[in-house]
Amino acid sequence: MNNFRKGFLGTFILLLLLIISACSNNDQNVNNESENNSSTDLSFPEENIEIIAPFGAGDSMDLAAHALSKEFEKITGQLLVVNNQPGGSGVPGTMKLVNSKPDGYTIGIIPSGQLTVRPHAQEVDYSLEDFTPIIGVGDFQMHPVASADAPYDNVAEMVEFFESNDETLKAGTPGVNTYSHIFLEMLSKETGLTYNHLPFDGGPEVAAQILGGNIDIGVINESNVASEVEAGNLKILGFPTEERFENFPDVPTIKEQGINIVGGPTFGIYGPADMPEEIAEKLEEILNEAVNSDSFISFAEKSNIALTGIGSEEMMEQIYQEYDNIKEILK
Repeated sequence: MNNFRKGFLGTFILLLLLIISACSNNDQNVNNESENNSSTDLSFPEENIEIIAPFGAGDSMDLAAHALSKEFEKITGQLLVVNNQPGGSGVPGTMKLVNSKPDGYTIGIIPSGQLTVRPHAQEVDYSLEDFTPIIGVGDFQMHPVASADAPYDNVAEMVEFFESNDETLKAGTPGVNTYSHIFLEMLSKETGLTYNHLPFDGGPEVAAQILGGNIDIGVINESNVASEVEAGNLKILGFPTEERFENFPDVPTIKEQGINIVGGPTFGIYGPADMPEEIAEKLEEILNEAVNSDSFISFAEKSNIALTGIGSEEMMEQIYQEYDNIKEILK
């Protein structure tokens, strides 16, 4: 009898240990599955996504957003719907993004100047902490441009022309306190040039004003004027870069002309603050594929945009650095 009891007890304990072990393994498997579930497995997006472009139709942000939307639909089966928000130097559109629900279904394609210039130059109701970085897309080739028949061929000659004729330069930009406006301020500080700033709703309108003879120069992105430059109607006066732009090797940098101005805006895609990490990662994954697609690379080359495709962390590091640099410039 004792042997039976001992045998039964031993069998019972063995079964109990096996059950505990099985439960432990199941729990471990659940934990492993949870840990291994990445943004790749996330069922997102399940509906169309709105992308806010804080300037008008035909502007660089609008064109880039539409180019991305084609690839976005191929990848996800959902539409990337472009919502242009022109006016107010991009602030209303930026605020619309900031105030959006952080569920991943509203994102924005935003120039760096909206985050790094505007908070220093004017009172705005947002800060860098109000954005979720998703992916850096590219660098603009921003520069001053004039009519092809203007009596100067570069920035140094332009400064000399207006000083010798005691005239005030009429300069157009896509808005007050944009990066283009900052360029004019830097030019004025470097050379003493006086100018009358005329803000418009986007680069295409600035280009139209130059062609119409209403302003002397515009400071806008290459994508806004490439066709007119190639047609011989407009000319680039210089690039604010360390080296000459490979698409226009004959155009000297502004630094080469004896004027120490180097730097320009970038652009990327952001969401509002507090976006769930897995949603932001999924969007970065999708948009990285779209940015590196053949069609978007082709668009960037034709639009003279230098692609970066940098990740969210690196993008935000650059934004904070640019924020500090602009703060010093505007002192």
